[in-house]
Amino acid sequence: MYIEFRLPTGAGGQAAAHANYMLKQKLEQWSELYGIPLRRKTVKYTVRVTFDDDRFYTYFATTWKAANSWHDFRIISDLNNRQD
Repeated sequence: MYIEFRLPTGAGGQAAAHANYMLKQKLEQWSELYGIPLRRKTVKYTVRVTFDDDRFYTYFATTWKAANSWHDFRIISDLNNRQD
């Protein structure tokens, strides 16, 4: 299970780099505020966030405040990412 943020495309990757930096800052603030460690990994134009405990995904979903459209997320529970 992980949380996925999609980064913007275009501008030769500059938009994604800026969004990735701002998202990193916001995720670090959230982690410090709630005392919940997280791991993040950038894969192409997506940022994946994982937690050690599955209950933190629900907590994240209820406390995350999206400042921009690229701060919107989805929770991926099927690691094969199949759409049934």
